Amino acid sequence: MFTINIYLRIAAIVASIIIGVVLTMLYGFWYAFPLYLIAVVLLSGYLLVGTVQSASQLMQIQDMEGQRKTQYDDIP
Repeated sequence: MFTINIYLRIAAIVASIIIGVVLTMLYGFWYAFPLYLIAVVLLSGYLLVGTVQSASQLMQIQDMEGQRKTQYDDIP
């Protein structure tokens, strides 16, 4: 599955909004519309899938046997 690093995704969202605002002030809304659309798509993708995806990546690299040992060591 194609994934984008979270920091790169946030930087792309911020950059497209800033460039979109500058283009809106200089040339009008319709020149900046594709950048606003990119920002909305990236933001909605992060909100809908990004948090679940990062949680699943952490679970995939987790050592279940090591986790089980540390979990049951505290029980008397």
